[in-house]
Amino acid sequence: MIFQRKLLKVDFLINRIVVWFTLILLTLIASILIFGLLVKAFHLPTQLPIFGGLVAVLIALPFTSLSKFVQVNVDRVLYGGHYDFVTVTSALSSRLAEPLDRKDLVLLLTQQLPKQMGIQQADLYLPPRNPLGIGSSYKSKISTALGEELYQALKKYHTPVRAEQLEEVKLTVENKTILKDFDWAQVYAPMISDGKLQGILLLGQRSSGDVYSDEDLHIIGTVAEQGALASIKLELFETLRGLTQQLVRSEEEQRKQLANELHDTVLQDIFYIKYCIDKDPTNPEIIDYLEQLIENLRRIIKTQLPPLLNQGLTLALEGLVDDMQKRVGSAISITWRSNLDVSFMINDERAPYIFRVALEALNNAFKHSHAQNIEVNLDKDADGVIRLKVKDDGIGMTGPDKEIKTDPNHFGWNLMQERARIIGADLKILTHLGEGTTIILEVPG
Repeated sequence: MIFQRKLLKVDFLINRIVVWFTLILLTLIASILIFGLLVKAFHLPTQLPIFGGLVAVLIALPFTSLSKFVQVNVDRVLYGGHYDFVTVTSALSSRLAEPLDRKDLVLLLTQQLPKQMGIQQADLYLPPRNPLGIGSSYKSKISTALGEELYQALKKYHTPVRAEQLEEVKLTVENKTILKDFDWAQVYAPMISDGKLQGILLLGQRSSGDVYSDEDLHIIGTVAEQGALASIKLELFETLRGLTQQLVRSEEEQRKQLANELHDTVLQDIFYIKYCIDKDPTNPEIIDYLEQLIENLRRIIKTQLPPLLNQGLTLALEGLVDDMQKRVGSAISITWRSNLDVSFMINDERAPYIFRVALEALNNAFKHSHAQNIEVNLDKDADGVIRLKVKDDGIGMTGPDKEIKTDPNHFGWNLMQERARIIGADLKILTHLGEGTTIILEVPG
């Protein structure tokens, strides 16, 4: 590697010397010819072409556009193309450092890079890592299973490898069949950052028919590293954008739920009370309906901002369980247990988030689990970790994981996960088909 870097420095120095020499030589020749014609035409001093040429060289050297023109043609002679290490990596790194979406990243690596290096065909594999579903609809022809097997083969190299080096890689029969569609690929470049695969860049035959040199692989490897960093930044940006959209959807969902509750309960009660007053102001049933209306308003207000939180998290959760039990009646049994004092307080803003996780967990149990028994536990262990557990004996759920089966696209799950992240807590959702669901929130003390 050290030897290769020394060669790159030598190559860079030779390249620049040739460019400067060519630029000076062309400028001198052109200026001497021009000034020579002027000397003959106007009988000027014969020394004018020499001094004029030197002045023209001093004027021409600072011009970037002229030096770039000479650079391109020198690279064409030296490398058989329009590029060298500096021109390719600097041009792409500036673009990759800019804010990108997934489509721009794909275009840069599969079109811009091949265009600069004279490569006929390219493809890019990006692992599907965005559970929020945000980003473009780009999907590589390489399957996730094949991508992971290629990653296992490429991670020991950390640099681009030629296709023949992967012939001994053990692949499943299905993936071998899929890989035949990529027989055109001559170079596989893993995009790795901090030991994590961000993508795999496949590059095909050179337009000139030349083989890939070590210098070419070094250029591709550098661009792949830059692409990996850009992919990480893109993933973070997409996650942030997804969280913002989730917060907006959550707010709209809560507004809709509040409007429905006000319409279905409070508004109907008000209309009925108005009707009763118009018909018979002395009707004693009006008092009963007013009391029921007040109770409904109190329940809605508690759901939006539980006042008992000001008196302690334990008391607020106990009040939530009591309210939920009244709502569901005898159809579901809700059990409350806690080893904390009723006045237990958290000295920060974590209590509302813990309360919301408990509320969401109970709502999911009521709406989806078909449970008959629900247990809500709040305790604190010897290390000061506050643990909230909501367990039901419902139908459970299925998912991609055999041990912890969760649906990453479930809106309620995402909301709980984000609330847990905000307060630095760990949220576990344990569910098995036919065995109920347990939600555990662990908040560090």
